[in-house]
Order: sequence, then structure tokens, then C-alpha cells
Amino acid sequence: MQVPFMRKLLYSSFLILTSIVLANVFGFISGVVADKESGEPLPGVQIVVEGTDCGAVTNLDGVYEIYRIPPGKHELSVEYLGYTSIKILNVEVIADSITKLDIAMDQGNF
Repeated sequence: MQVPFMRKLLYSSFLILTSIVLANVFGFISGVVADKESGEPLPGVQIVVEGTDCGAVTNLDGVYEIYRIPPGKHELSVEYLGYTSIKILNVEVIADSITKLDIAMDQGNF
């Protein structure tokens, strides 16, 4: 009777430890996107972490949050209709940490 209990205990411990380790292997980026001149937040801006399937769209307050980004330096692509697209290079993401990145966008010249 002791063997199955010990086996279950070891298996449960392994699962818990694995989930803790894996939970800490990603980082996050968050911030606010606003108009460069007025400072007004921009809703609906698309932010993509190049080379990954990570990205977000800003909410009504211009706030975005991108989750589960592999640690390292990344390039962000920022696009919004009527504004000049932006490429942000060397954004460093640290595991189990939030990188704060506010973005100011210029209106495009049409």
C-alpha cells in the first residue's frame, strides 16, 4: 500500500516543480502608446514582437500587455492607421519580469 502512495507523491511533486520552473521562463512587456504631440492615448495600436507569435492591441486607454515572451533582446513593430510605423530594436526581456515600454507615435504625413 505504501508504494502507490509514494509513487503518487513523487509524481505530484515532479509536476508542481516542473510548473514552477516553466512559469518563470517567460517575460512580459507593457506600457502605454500615445500621440507624440498631444500625449493622448491611442486605442487600437498593434504591437508585435518580431519573430514570435506574441503581440497585443492597445485598449481604450492606450495600454498594452504582451505575455509569454522568450527572454532576450527583441524587435517590436508598432503600427496604427494614420501614424508613422515604428520599429523598436533591442528591447530586452528578462524571465519572470515586466519590461515597461511607453511609446510615442508621430502622425503620418499624407
